[in-house]
Parts: sequence; structure tokens; C-alpha cells
Amino acid sequence: MTIVFFIIGLSVILSYNWGSPTPEFRTDAPNIILFGIVVAAIIYIAARYSGQGRFRSRHCTACGRGIPFDALLCPYCGFRFPLP
Repeated sequence: MTIVFFIIGLSVILSYNWGSPTPEFRTDAPNIILFGIVVAAIIYIAARYSGQGRFRSRHCTACGRGIPFDALLCPYCGFRFPLP
């Protein structure tokens, strides 16, 4: 989430006209800010849904520690899970 705010903030900073004597934005500032928001949204969506399904986990009923979803044997306490 931090990188999303960083990209949006960077797009706002890059849309500022640093060489002008008075504070003003560049003429293409809305395009730069919109591009930053779109890139940040794509990164957020990719990070949010990239691990879905691959890194699912559950808790061992005997010791309570997190184990892989498809484990038949707890790697910590050795508890055997029944076959589905």
C-alpha cells in the first residue's frame, strides 16, 4: 500500500513546473496524475490478487500453528489429518 501512495505522490510532484517563478502546474499535469493513479491501481490489484490460491494456509487442530493448506501431516507436531 505504501508504494501506491508513493507512486501517486510522485506523479503529483512530477506534474509541478519547477522552473517557473510562481508556483504552477504543468499544462499536462492532469494526464501525469491520471497516469500515476492508473499505474498505482494496477500495482495494487496485482499485489492483492497475485497470491490467491497458491499460498493458502490453515491452522493445525492439534498445535494451532499455520501450515500449508494441502498438508496431510503437521510439520510441527506430526498430527495426521484425515483424507478428504
